[in-house]
Amino acid sequence: MSTFEHPDFYPGQQETFSKVITEGESALFAGLVGENTPDIIDNSAEKSEFQPKCCVNPLLLVGIVGGLLNSRIPGNGAQCVTIQYEFLAPIYCGDRIETTIEVIDFDQHKHLVTLKLNCFNIGKNQVLTGQAVMLVHV
Repeated sequence: MSTFEHPDFYPGQQETFSKVITEGESALFAGLVGENTPDIIDNSAEKSEFQPKCCVNPLLLVGIVGGLLNSRIPGNGAQCVTIQYEFLAPIYCGDRIETTIEVIDFDQHKHLVTLKLNCFNIGKNQVLTGQAVMLVHV
């Protein structure tokens, strides 16, 4: 996976990133945003196998996608014009999330790149879809 210094964008160009969301990361994020739901921040109690897994705040995934937009496609220096997300399924601690960012359009004259955003869990269930329009300096 590369960081694009002077990108030459084209439809179909994509980057994929995979990450396991840990309970620690979920709890840290919950604390940072002031979320005090016991299921999110209290991981000290032993859970039986019949209790549901700890849910992850979906905005943590939005942060990961934002980081990828700044570091992968379109990369450093790009500015977000619009972004839209749709959360399709819950995300749980321990889930491996695969994120794909794909160029669907590039307007060279306006310096705008339109990107499709998709996230899937290990079971290939889509948990997030979205679209971003970014202003790039080329």
